[in-house]
Amino acid sequence: MDLELEGKRALVLGASRGLGAAIASELKAEGVHVLGVSRSPAAPMDWPMVAVDLAEPDAAQSMADHAQQELG
Repeated sequence: MDLELEGKRALVLGASRGLGAAIASELKAEGVHVLGVSRSPAAPMDWPMVAVDLAEPDAAQSMADHAQQELG
C-alpha cells in the first residue's frame, strides 16, 4: 500500500518493541525517515534509535535535539 509518505520524517516513541516498533517498521517500509525513541537503549533496529526517559526534566529538549540532528 502506498500512503504517499516517501521522504517524510517521523519521530516514533516506544519504537524498540511492540506497537511502536511495528509503526516504525511500516513507516520505514513506506520510505519515511524514522527516528525511534525508547526509555532505555534498544537492540539494533532498521532505523536510528535514541534512548530518552521522558520523565526526566531535560529529556524533551534532548529528544528534540536528537531529532533535529537525525531528521533535519
